[in-house]
Amino acid sequence: MSGSVRKNRDNFFIDLSWKGERLRLFCGLDGNPLYSRRQADRLLERIRSEIENHSFNPKNYIKRELKALRLDGYAAAWLRRQERRLEAGEISHGYMRELRATVKNHLIPHLGDKDIRALNKGHIDDFLLELTVSPKSKKNILGVLRTIFTNAIDRGDLLHVPKFPKVKVADPVVKWIDSDAQDAILAQITSLMWNAYFSFLVHMGCRPSEARALRWEEVDLEKRIVTIRAGMDLNHYRATTKEQDVRILPLAPEAIVALRSIPRGIGYVFHRDGKPFSSQRVQQLWRQATTAAGIDIPLYQGTKHSMGCRARLEGVPLDVIQDWFGHKSAVSTRRYAKIQLGAMVVMHRHEKVVRLPKAAARQQTNNDTENDKL
Repeated sequence: MSGSVRKNRDNFFIDLSWKGERLRLFCGLDGNPLYSRRQADRLLERIRSEIENHSFNPKNYIKRELKALRLDGYAAAWLRRQERRLEAGEISHGYMRELRATVKNHLIPHLGDKDIRALNKGHIDDFLLELTVSPKSKKNILGVLRTIFTNAIDRGDLLHVPKFPKVKVADPVVKWIDSDAQDAILAQITSLMWNAYFSFLVHMGCRPSEARALRWEEVDLEKRIVTIRAGMDLNHYRATTKEQDVRILPLAPEAIVALRSIPRGIGYVFHRDGKPFSSQRVQQLWRQATTAAGIDIPLYQGTKHSMGCRARLEGVPLDVIQDWFGHKSAVSTRRYAKIQLGAMVVMHRHEKVVRLPKAAARQQTNNDTENDKL
């Protein structure tokens, strides 16, 4: 490597020969011009040190590259790459929507003017304190930021990822309702097709997106089975479920009644004019029905979670629940492990089963004797 400081009009620049290539560097790490020879000499020494340590990257000293390394510009370019992954089917529309919202609403407003190379744990700690969202949302936002940094490492734009703080998220409260409450909600839905859809969710416990994607060729009423193999990604049909599994489930009697109440045809089971229900309309109708029934519970908790909780109360093993719902990890099923009220009643105090240790019993006898003397 050979390099020297040269003058260009009012400013200075580094004339560098590196790996058989001639480089002219007109600014420092901050993107500002080199106004003095002393400033340029110091920069040249830094570059020589980086070359010796194999950490030199010319992009760090090129102004247009420096602008691209601001988080706002870098995150925008990163999102464009994710769009291409979406087109290739590597990520879902729902995940892409989450990435866009995180970058637009949180990362750019708080960190957009920062150089990604200069971001450290202090910046991230301050960013975390400024976020006025739930702990779970904070964890998700930091996860997106960490992914951007990891991608920058893979592309050679960064040498290291700053240390990220840990966000503690409390276990979610498992909210559920009994069958009477579910029936009260279903009674508010007068449309035959919509009632059949929500009844299917209540009695089969599949994801709303899986029921929206269900097609008649996957339903066998004679054998009383249904094959869950696809799902809706927002309002886009996806040929696989969220967990990319295929589940063959026995149809509940109530689900069979619901399916027989609607016309059988070719295409989607639950539809409007041949088109699958939209996620927005599903959520809207469920909220209307729960409000009319005087019951406050979201769709997922009122159908899938409620089925899982009641199954656990009735003693269904966790591995059976896991297979039914298609959970890849037992961690997802563990939420139902806490719903074991029948087994937990032994924790109640009953006189016949309460036994004091001998030392405590003697002390209690002495206390009773002293009280009798008084």
